[in-house]
This record gives sequence, structure tokens and C-alpha cells, in this order.
Amino acid sequence: MSCEEVQELLHGYLDGELDLVRTLAIERHLRDCPVCARLHAQQESLRSAIRDSGLYFTPPEPLERRIREAVRGVGRPDTSAWKWSRRWLGLGAAAACMALVLWGVLPMWFQPSSPDGAPQEVMAAHIRSLMVDHLTDVTSSESHTVKPWFEGKLDFSPPVPDLSLQGFRLVGGRLEYLDGRAVAALVYQRREHRINLFI
Repeated sequence: MSCEEVQELLHGYLDGELDLVRTLAIERHLRDCPVCARLHAQQESLRSAIRDSGLYFTPPEPLERRIREAVRGVGRPDTSAWKWSRRWLGLGAAAACMALVLWGVLPMWFQPSSPDGAPQEVMAAHIRSLMVDHLTDVTSSESHTVKPWFEGKLDFSPPVPDLSLQGFRLVGGRLEYLDGRAVAALVYQRREHRINLFI
């Protein structure tokens, strides 16, 4: 998450209104970013000062109950349509990922095999990245950091999709040399598994 996104969601985070994914992302960002951590501490201090000064109003229980009942009764959205659209969105994202992988891999399978064997080179590059401490040249979970890093290093701009909602967290990227040309290797992680995506 960027500082701008964290600062925009900070009040919702302090009020406990965010979902688990965003809450964890903000907590991770606050550990790493001293500017946002200082802003969080200031907001937390202000909240404590307001509560302790007697300016904080706690509504009487009957009023709070009436408000909650009124809010509950107002236009409940039909969530079944949203569930279906989210399911189709997930399937579409998975299909796009598969198309991206096939777009990168199929040309290697249908080209005449070179004497050194491109599939063996891909496998060797993947294993080499896991054996030595050279998994990434650029380490970031932000596609907006990884994609620009490849500029000027390749003769094309590789797509760097954000697949975190599908459970594939971006770890970073690196340069590889396969079949006589420089290629991009995007590194994703799903649970304990590291996945190299060569483009």
C-alpha cells in the first residue's frame, strides 16, 4: 500500500471499520513507514485526548439501540447478485492469468527446439533462483514498483498483474537470459510456494 492510500484509510483503520486484508496491509505499512507511523500516533493521541477530556459523548443505551434498529431496517442490499459478480470476476481473473502464462510459454513450445533447449533453460533458471540468494533483483509487492524497474533493461514492457486477491502475492522481479534474449521473471508467492513467471 502507498502512503497516500494508508493516509486515506487511516481514520477507518483507527475506528476498526476496515476489512481484515486492508487492516493487515495498513499494519504492515505502519511498521515500515516512519511518516505514516508518526501520523497514526498523532491521530491515536488526539483520539485519547478527546476521550479523556470529557468531550467524548457516549449515547444512552436506549438511543443507541433505536439508532441501530433504524439502520438495520434501511435498504438491505441484495448480496446474492454481488456474490455472483465476484465469482465471475474471480474466474475472469484466473482466465486472464492462464492466458498470460500461456502467452509466455506456448511460443517456446512451438518454436523449433534449440540445441540447448529453452524448456530446460526455464527450469534451470527457476531452480537456480531458489538455490542461491537471487530470487529477485527488485523486491516489492507493488506492481507499480516492479514494472518501472524493467524499463530500459528489456526491449518490451512486461505486464505485472496484481494477483493478491487470488492468493498470489507479488514478491518482486528479476532479469533472466533465456533462449538468447533477456526476459522478465516475475516472482509470486502462494503460501510457502515461490512461483517464477517468465515473460
